[in-house]
Amino acid sequence: MINPKELRIGNAVIDTEDGRKMTITLGAQIDRSDLLMPIPLTKERLEQIGMNNVGYLEGIGYLESAIEGWYVLDIEKYRVNDYPMTHLHHIQNMYYDFNRKELLIDLVGLT
Repeated sequence: MINPKELRIGNAVIDTEDGRKMTITLGAQIDRSDLLMPIPLTKERLEQIGMNNVGYLEGIGYLESAIEGWYVLDIEKYRVNDYPMTHLHHIQNMYYDFNRKELLIDLVGLT
């Protein structure tokens, strides 16, 4: 289950009814957030969405987004710009907050 306050149209999640990854396209899907699971954030998934590691300083990795902008990721805790990131929809929401653009994710190729 995901807190519905964390979700927006465009977020990538897992539908627990059939186990498939999906993108929220309707507000009604947010209303049934009890049937949705978040997609855990991993290094591989960050790379798949275009975030590339460009260096470290005192245990913190600096990521450059191939999409737009720079972000700081604490490798130990998955925190971007000091905001905790544990799931893919967190990255999508942060990206939208910073850029006012959707971070669209190709779920077909996402592991």
